[in-house]
Amino acid sequence: MADEKKMSLTGHLSDLRRSIMVSLIGIGLGFLAAWNFTGPILSFLQTPIQPVQSKLLIIAPTEAFFTQLKVAFLAGVMISLPLVLHQLWSFISPGLHSSERSLTLPFVILSTICFLIGAAFAFFVVMPFGIQFLVGYAGAAYSASITVGNYISFTIRMLLVFGIVFEMPLVSFLLTRFGLLTPAVLGRNRRYAIVLMFVAAAILTPPDIFTQVLMAGPLLVLYEVSIGTSKLALRRRKTRETADES
Repeated sequence: MADEKKMSLTGHLSDLRRSIMVSLIGIGLGFLAAWNFTGPILSFLQTPIQPVQSKLLIIAPTEAFFTQLKVAFLAGVMISLPLVLHQLWSFISPGLHSSERSLTLPFVILSTICFLIGAAFAFFVVMPFGIQFLVGYAGAAYSASITVGNYISFTIRMLLVFGIVFEMPLVSFLLTRFGLLTPAVLGRNRRYAIVLMFVAAAILTPPDIFTQVLMAGPLLVLYEVSIGTSKLALRRRKTRETADES
């Protein structure tokens, strides 16, 4: 029995290593595909800051090169996102029932859509308001002199964080579908979740209250949506269990 458990653990680690390697290869190929298009991508990524500062600064000889690396990396993640999510599902699917394994395509499509919606929300809503507020808060005493490296790092963090956060309703649906979560648990722990959301917003966003509120607000809405998707998943799970019994 111990050998079987050991082999089982070894098999899981092997699958995890394979999934990580495939995901990294996918991101690397996306990185290479985007390398020659970093100029237009960088111009697009500067859209939220254009009203504040028309041209970003470079203060180090290597800053332009490393900025190009960051932009290509972000594009590589976006391009390979369906592959990465498919590898994630492939890793967890062996522990699921056969009927649940058929959710591969819906999971990949919906999780990709949720991530892109979160990234778009960050880029088109949070960042423009946040940047204008933070820079405008300095008043006339200062002039905006933001470097391209700092801005792109800020942009990448915002897009990735909001993309991951917007996966919350889908994750709640799947966990409830698999019997690991219930709407009652989510409802009972709402007050604790609110505190954790503001703590997470303080950790994941820049150290200012305005951006933290802009992130915590959608988190609260997503939590309520997650309760709704959990209720939907619970009804479907009960219907499936009733059908199996009959």
